[in-house]
Amino acid sequence: MTESTADHRHRSVTPADSAGSAQRYDILTEAPYPQTADIDLLCLLKVLELLNAKDQEVPLAVARVLPDTAHAVELVVSSLRRGGRAHYFGAGTSGRATADVA
Repeated sequence: MTESTADHRHRSVTPADSAGSAQRYDILTEAPYPQTADIDLLCLLKVLELLNAKDQEVPLAVARVLPDTAHAVELVVSSLRRGGRAHYFGAGTSGRATADVA
């Protein structure tokens, strides 16, 4: 993993409070997004524009980790060829379908 991708994996854990609520993980993808704080007050077109604007960032983010992704795939393929197994977690339906096809 490169240093740049390691930065995106920062995670800090806050222990359960005295009321026993579950631990909170401050992960970049789960952080509040101020631009959508009042999304329920926007017209449909503005909601779609916001979603589309964020979607534009995905290919750029993926491009930054392509070398790490290629390395991970090579490791998985190598393991599978030696009789190992691949376990994948957190993939949405399209991710699982892609992995199953592969």
